Amino acid sequence: MKTEKQHEGVLPLSQSPSGNSRGVTVVEILVATAIATVVFVSVLGGTIFILQQAKTQEQRGKALALAQEGLEAVRSFRDATDWNEDGIGTKNTGVSFMLLESGSPARWELVQGTESIDEYTREIIFEQVRRDGGGNIVEEGGAVDEETKKARVRVFWDSRGATYEVEVASLFANWRQ
Repeated sequence: MKTEKQHEGVLPLSQSPSGNSRGVTVVEILVATAIATVVFVSVLGGTIFILQQAKTQEQRGKALALAQEGLEAVRSFRDATDWNEDGIGTKNTGVSFMLLESGSPARWELVQGTESIDEYTREIIFEQVRRDGGGNIVEEGGAVDEETKKARVRVFWDSRGATYEVEVASLFANWRQ
């Protein structure tokens, strides 16, 4: 039968020279508690971060849907109006517009201002489109194309002390010309 040999003068870790093992056990409990606390706080922090990111992505998705809805409403407005009489061709550039539903049957109207939808603010801004001699759209130079406008729909909201924004844009042409 094999037995373990103890070296002279060396005591097992769980035993002090007086034969009391309580001191080492308290230290072990404190170390274990500290490690468990660090792990718990780390997991909790990670979970909170993931939940905040999920909320931000949910808000971004709703904002994007509102922006897309804005572009579709502008398209509907363009199709239901005369470009140069009461349509997009008459809208000032660089000014914020909001959507209003009016009439029977209902149709979209564009009036100056921004609109609040729940926690979001939406604005539609028209910009001039410029074309070069070859008819290509250019950022600078060229001539203003009176039969085309760019619509930018911006949706923004505040969350946890920060402002977030999504923007979509599209070109609209006077297709009846």
